[in-house]
Amino acid sequence: MKNFLKQTDNVFESSAKVVDGNLIISMPNAVNPIVWRMDLTSVKASALEIKKQDETGHFVLLLKTPKGEVHDIAPFESKESAVQALMRVSQAMQSAEGKITPQVIPSHTMYEKQAKSSGYKWLLALGAVLLAVMLFAFLGSKTTLESNISPEEMEKIKRDAGVPQSADEFLKGM
Repeated sequence: MKNFLKQTDNVFESSAKVVDGNLIISMPNAVNPIVWRMDLTSVKASALEIKKQDETGHFVLLLKTPKGEVHDIAPFESKESAVQALMRVSQAMQSAEGKITPQVIPSHTMYEKQAKSSGYKWLLALGAVLLAVMLFAFLGSKTTLESNISPEEMEKIKRDAGVPQSADEFLKGM
């Protein structure tokens, strides 16, 4: 009944509520009536302030961010109306204790991502080790082949290298 009488007398009051991590402020008594919403899960710190505008004489409810940005929320004709809106926001924030939850990735999802990337890293490391072992084995077998050849045969190979010859000629020389 009380709310009905206020509406019939064209007297509206600001209200604020926290719903699903969002601050919702209804300010029908502002110079320009407005409903304003702010996602509280993405805001780490901010301040609401009332400041008098010199040029209009209005009292403006402002939002100040840590980056130094200032956003006008709503102008009010009287300081009392602006303070009332600020106090409604304060009450809503205080009563929302424990209801504001930051957006968190479920722990099992993070574990799965870590497990997948860790497995990939291990597989890559194992492949690199295997490649190194194969390279050393190949180089080792090449030096053993060269060590089984006599110095005279090695000279003949070096001398004949670069001289085109048929496969039969090559095999006769061995």
